[in-house]
Amino acid sequence: MLIAHGERYHVTVAGLSRIDAALGQTPLAGGPVGRMAERDGTNAILYLEMRRNGVPFDPPPWLAALEREAPG
Repeated sequence: MLIAHGERYHVTVAGLSRIDAALGQTPLAGGPVGRMAERDGTNAILYLEMRRNGVPFDPPPWLAALEREAPG
């Protein structure tokens, strides 16, 4: 699944057994976009890749900056 966030940011998500978002749909902030796969006796793996202008980047600093800017 590819989610465009605007300002040339996008996230690639893999490892979902079910996708709850439709093509062209705008997901709600904090809302689910799918369900993780269940594995017998092992942990499910979620792959997330964040990019800006097509270049991958390390998300923790970016997410921390957003948290500082969030109201409330």
